[in-house]
Amino acid sequence: VVFPDRQVVAMTGDGTNDAPALKRADVGFAMGVAGTQIAKDACDIVLLDDNFASIVVAAKWGRNVYASISKFLQFQLTVNIVAVSLAIIGSIVFQESPIAAVQMLWVNLIMDSLASLALSTEPPSEELLARPPVNRSTSIVTRQMWINMLGQAAYQLGVTLFVLFHGAEHFHVLDGHDVDNSKPSVHYTILFNAFVLMTLCNEVNCRKLEGEFNVFAGVCSNAWFVGVLLGTLVLQVLAVQFGGRALRCAEGGLTTHQWLFCVGAGLFSLVWQQALNCYSLLSRRVDARRKRIKKKPAHGGAVKFMSRTGNGFQEFRRSNPYLGKSLSTLRFSPSSKTAPDLISAVAGTGPVAVSRPSSY
Repeated sequence: VVFPDRQVVAMTGDGTNDAPALKRADVGFAMGVAGTQIAKDACDIVLLDDNFASIVVAAKWGRNVYASISKFLQFQLTVNIVAVSLAIIGSIVFQESPIAAVQMLWVNLIMDSLASLALSTEPPSEELLARPPVNRSTSIVTRQMWINMLGQAAYQLGVTLFVLFHGAEHFHVLDGHDVDNSKPSVHYTILFNAFVLMTLCNEVNCRKLEGEFNVFAGVCSNAWFVGVLLGTLVLQVLAVQFGGRALRCAEGGLTTHQWLFCVGAGLFSLVWQQALNCYSLLSRRVDARRKRIKKKPAHGGAVKFMSRTGNGFQEFRRSNPYLGKSLSTLRFSPSSKTAPDLISAVAGTGPVAVSRPSSY
């Protein structure tokens, strides 16, 4: 064990004698050209060009895979929180879910298949190498991810509940739970459309995991993400305007005013993410300041000494006249019984100095 917290250990080798270490290490790198076949069989990764710079590339792509998983989890859990909460509240109040089963399948298609394709194809950036390594005991869902998920879920749930309970009055349409179940309502179509558009805009927010304010940074470098996002938006427009009974949407689709509300609700999630990032930044600064305040100076310490007559130590408090003085200024009188040969001070901040008196 190299470190007590069980950090990840990598090993490089090319010979047969390196095989046990390559197999024992968490990540073993073997040389593809100069390495023996036994070393290649025992390792995890083979460097085909025998270039150590390839290890940096492997580390960058490995971190990118970890970041892609975190991005997808952040997106998926947010959608799950809103969808489950909305279904439970609707079932309790109106004895039915405001989102139909076929609409929930469409949301799952966006969440599972298309979103995973978009978020998992993010190319690695040089910023990944600047981040500290993640310990094996660290949770994959970080504090920033919790802030993003709960904050976006609260916003989306607030908008959908407003549409559910006050949407019919606001848009001057029939209440969805009063309409015959065989006929899709405009009320629930607005709710479904607003939920999907907020989810699509939140997909852009989920590209960032560390509270970055520019969520569009590098978006043009990923053609898959742009294509999936635009394709999903086009399919959503077609589903709402022409899906009809097949997708439990209102006949004839939505009006311009209703579409503007849904698009505005979706775009505002980008602004809301900036507010969440500001909150996260302020909370980190407050926590850092609290930690600095909690670091109190040492109340005392001990002076350890070794002498010709024996070893011992002398504790001291703040009232001790020696406290606050440099240890090099401490001298013991010739009449001292211990007559130390070596003095070392241990205070709250660690070893301070070592002094050897010139005379006794």
